Amino acid sequence: AVLSERYGDRAERHCALEGGHVAQNVLLMASALGLAAAPIGAFHDREVLAALGLGAGHVALCLLAVGAPGPGGD
Repeated sequence: AVLSERYGDRAERHCALEGGHVAQNVLLMASALGLAAAPIGAFHDREVLAALGLGAGHVALCLLAVGAPGPGGD
């Protein structure tokens, strides 16, 4: 509700942009720490929201997989 009050019909666009900024920062930090990381855009929204205990009013924009690199370093 706060975004729509501030940005009106452009609220969803701003939310997606900010989500992209956050994802980029997480991926950059993972790289700086020597971790493997990858964004995932193909997922089942309802299952992700349920696993996180979130419901109506929430949207999953993307998932970020972060962890130790594999034996080959990737």
